[in-house]
Amino acid sequence: MLSMRRFLPAAALALAGFSAAVAQSWVDVSAGYDPAALVRMLPPDALRSLDAPRFLPVSEAAALLPFMEDGDLLISVERLGARRLYPVKVLVWHEIVNDRFGSEGLCVTFCILTGSPVVFLSSAVAADGALTPHTFGVSGYLYESNLVMYDRQTGSTWPQLALRCVSGKEAGKFLSPLPYGLVTWKRAREELGSVPVLCGDGRAWMPDPMVYAGRPSPLLVGYESSPGFRAPVSPAAVAASGERAKFPVLHRPSAPSPEPVPFTGDGGELEQGAEPALLMHEFAWRAFGAAGLLP
Repeated sequence: MLSMRRFLPAAALALAGFSAAVAQSWVDVSAGYDPAALVRMLPPDALRSLDAPRFLPVSEAAALLPFMEDGDLLISVERLGARRLYPVKVLVWHEIVNDRFGSEGLCVTFCILTGSPVVFLSSAVAADGALTPHTFGVSGYLYESNLVMYDRQTGSTWPQLALRCVSGKEAGKFLSPLPYGLVTWKRAREELGSVPVLCGDGRAWMPDPMVYAGRPSPLLVGYESSPGFRAPVSPAAVAASGERAKFPVLHRPSAPSPEPVPFTGDGGELEQGAEPALLMHEFAWRAFGAAGLLP
C-alpha cells in the first residue's frame, strides 16, 4: 500500500468558491492508494472525451437527443452566472467533458460503474497553491471500478472519485470539486427551455459503452448495461455493503459522515448546493473511504 499525504491549501480552494470549513477538511489527511487495484479494461481514449462540446437550448435540442426519456437525468452546473445541462446518457459514451465557463476551465464527468457524477476545475493544485491547467481523457483503466482519467499534458493518472493524481509527473496534486445538481429531462423541457444542453456527437443511443468501445466487460462482476446509476458488484463490495452495494449515497466533503448517507432525491433529482456533494454507489463510497481517498 502506497501512503500519501493529502494537502490542498485553503487559498486554492477559495478559487472554487469554497468556504473555510471545506478547505480545512482537505488539509493534512492521510490517504492510501493501492496500485494493485488498477484494472485495464480498454485502450486509452476508446471512450473519447468531448473536448469541443456542442450545446443548444433545451427547447431546440430534442431532435439531437431522441433517446432521452422523461425520467432520464442531466447533470446541471451553475457557475459564474451561467447554467448548462449534461445528459447522463451522453456522458455514458464519453465519461469526460472538457468545458469552459468564461475563462475558467472545468470538467464534467460521469462513471457509469460507480454511478458517480463529478464536476471539478480543470487546473490541478499543488501543495504550494500553484495551478496547472489540464484537459482530461479516459485512460481505459479502472480503480475500484471507478473511471481513471489521464491528463493530456503529462499522461498522469487521476481516479475520478479521488480527485487527486496517483501516478505520473503530477502525483500529489489535487483537483477542486464543484457543486452540481441533477434534473430530469421532463423538468428540463418544461422549465428550462432556454438553458443550453450538451448534444453529444449525434450517434445513436447504445446503452453499453463497453460494447461500443469494442470490448465486453468480463472482469466486472455483475455488470449491467444501463444509462442510470447501476454498477458492477465485486464479492468484496458485496461483503462490505450487502444488499445496498448498488444504491446511491451522497458524500459531502464539508461534512463527511462515518456511515453512508442514502441519496433519496425525488426522481433522482438533486438541487445544486453552495458546497460540493458527490453522488456514488455505496460500494464505491466504502472502497474509497476505507483508503482515505475521498475528498
